[in-house]
Amino acid sequence: MLIIANLQGSSEKDFIFSLRPICESIFYLLLLAYKTGIAAYQLWSATRAMHAERPRASTPSWDEAAKLAGEALQLAVDAAIKAAARDDVADEITERALEKLNQSVAAIPASHRRSIDLMNNWDEEGAKFC
Repeated sequence: MLIIANLQGSSEKDFIFSLRPICESIFYLLLLAYKTGIAAYQLWSATRAMHAERPRASTPSWDEAAKLAGEALQLAVDAAIKAAARDDVADEITERALEKLNQSVAAIPASHRRSIDLMNNWDEEGAKFC
């Protein structure tokens, strides 16, 4: 069960620590959905190559994106386990997971990339803890 600390009755640090498992659960679900989507495109590309009886230029890119997404997911799970134990290495593992996710997104074939970069184009100054 996920329990949120009372902000009025606990320190800000304890409150933030109590939010982390919830944020990690949401991140896990989104990362799992992303990985599943990449796997679907990977299968689609391989199937089209098989029907055309020639390799598609995009298939290796989908393979790489899928591999990196899987690594990001595993790192995210490892980070969540470390964070639950309040192990300081959790933040480092989380950063590695985010880097693998960025690499996975960069590996997606150019024809399927979006022009907006949601992972980097947001106002960090506006996202402050109240």
